[in-house]
Amino acid sequence: MPIGKLWFSPAEDRRVDGLPAMTALLAPVRGKIRIDRYELVNPKVQRSGDMAVLTDQVVNYQRQPDGTERPTTRWNSTAVFRHLDGKWRTIHSHFSYTKPELK
Repeated sequence: MPIGKLWFSPAEDRRVDGLPAMTALLAPVRGKIRIDRYELVNPKVQRSGDMAVLTDQVVNYQRQPDGTERPTTRWNSTAVFRHLDGKWRTIHSHFSYTKPELK
């Protein structure tokens, strides 16, 4: 099986397989989401040979009419990379909400 991109998102019931599937999933919201700035908190890379894992937390910010910024979403993020053909390629990503509200 060839290496492909895989994503998990808390908004989806199952894994999203491949770039065409992710592109189709995001098409309805393209241009409708505004993130003015983001911050990567506590990033850590762990590497073993031609594989690496990046873990961090992402905080997205949106600028308010008065010029201040407000955090909008906070994510836990994990990305798996593989060194292929001289380049590091993402082969898997997983996002989950940081401290989600449980109902």
